[in-house]
Parts: sequence; C-alpha cells; structure tokens
Amino acid sequence: MRLPISLKIFSITTALLVLMVVVTWLSVLNFRQPNNQVRALSDWYLPLQQQVASVEILIRQQMVHMERVLAGMEVARPDPEFLARESNGFDMRGVNADQIVDSSLRMLGEAEAQQDIELDRVTLAVLGKQLPAIQTARQHFHMSFRQFQIEAEEGTPRSEKIVRDALLREKDTVDVEIGKTIDILNKLTQDTAIQAKAEEKRATTLNWIVTAIATALGLIFAGFVTRSLVDPVKRLGAARARSRPATSTWKSRCAPTTNSPRSPPRSTTWWSACARRSASATPSASTSTRVS
Repeated sequence: MRLPISLKIFSITTALLVLMVVVTWLSVLNFRQPNNQVRALSDWYLPLQQQVASVEILIRQQMVHMERVLAGMEVARPDPEFLARESNGFDMRGVNADQIVDSSLRMLGEAEAQQDIELDRVTLAVLGKQLPAIQTARQHFHMSFRQFQIEAEEGTPRSEKIVRDALLREKDTVDVEIGKTIDILNKLTQDTAIQAKAEEKRATTLNWIVTAIATALGLIFAGFVTRSLVDPVKRLGAARARSRPATSTWKSRCAPTTNSPRSPPRSTTWWSACARRSASATPSASTSTRVS
C-alpha cells in the first residue's frame, strides 16, 4: 500500500518532533541529580555553615570579653564600670549564640522532613547531635566564668585558681566542639560540590550521546522517506525514456516515403503491420499522459 506524499512529509515532521521531545526529556532527567546537589547546597548546607560560623564568632567574642574581665581584675584598682560592661557583653553574646544554635536545630528538623530532595541524612543526624554539644559546652563555659567572678570577689586565692583552671578547660572544650562541627560542615559542602560537578559532567556527556543518536535516527528516517518519495518519480522518468525511442522508431519506419530506384516497393502486408503497431501504441501513449 502506497502512502500519499502529504502523509509521508507529515510523518517526517512528527518523527523529528518526537525525537526532540525525547532528547529534552532525557536532558531534564540527566540534570536532575546535579540540580539536587545544588539545591542541597544552597537551601540547607551553606545556610547551616553560615549559622555555625556565626555561633563561632559569638563565642570568640565571649572569650574576648572574658580575657578583658580577667585582665581588668588583675590591676591594682579594678574599674567596676568596665568590668560590668564587659560582663554584660559576655552575657549578650552567649544568649545570641544559643539562639542561633536553636535556629540551626530547627533547620535540621526541616531538612530531615524534606522528601523532594536527596540529602546526606547521616551527616545531618551527626550534626543534630553535635550542635547541642556546642550549646552545652558553651553554657558550661558561661557558668564557669560566673563561678570565677564569684570566687574572685568572695573566695580565696586557692579556690580562685581552681575555678580559673576549670574556666580555661571549658574554654578549650568549646573550641574543640566548634572545630568538630565546622569540619563536618566543610566536608559535607566540599563533598557535595565535588559530587555535583561530577554529576554535571556525566549528564553533559550523556546528553551529547543522546543527541547524536537522535540525529542519526532522524537522518536515517528522513533518508528512507525521501527515497520512497523520489523512487516513483525516477521510475516514471525511466518509463517515459524507454517509450519514446520505440515510438519514434516504428513511426520512422512506417512513415510514407516515395519509392526511389534504390528502395524496393513496400507491400500491402508491410503497411498492415505498421497500422497494427500504431493502433497498439496509441493506448500506451494515452496511459503515459494520464500518469504524468
């Protein structure tokens, strides 16, 4: 069954459109994983890293206030206003740090509840335990500082030294806990960025492969349909070329000529054969006219 030319042209267009849709769909599918990694970085990992950095800054400021208080208490005549101002700054930085830690914990809870994005839930669970450890260590450091202030005013030099050593130990503990959390977040963000870069490279390579395959299929299909359109035209032209010499030959042979001395006279039988050829060639000519 021969299809009309309009249907063949429409089939070429439809096939090319289908190939374009397939290539687009595969491109979106291949870039889904890199997009997931980028979303994880922008929506969760980097904000958490910024909040932990803010907590570290606030705790470092607390330590600066503590050092100023210690230095102010060691002078011959301490300044009460200076000590009160630095002590108040110490308290305010501690309250702000605890608030940011609480906000970070809420963010972790929201991240674990997400279902439309793939996250490193193991690392997030470790952070969920590490952030309270920072808060606990900071509060112990805060209480040790208050205890040192009390001992410096009311206690003995021996008790003051004991409390001061405990204060320095708590300070080191806070440093350790903050360092652990920062290392965890740095590794998480770096690994995610490396994975996103690798996924992007893989997706780009796959997209080029799919595009090349789709282009090859489109060319093959277009060539097949074009050939099916051109072959009937070629066959028709060949048929016309074959029919024209035969017609001209018998016409030239049957054309009436004057009897020359060199050519023998043509008989009645010869003229009858030419008439039959002319009658049989007439339908073929009309048929070729209708085909054209």
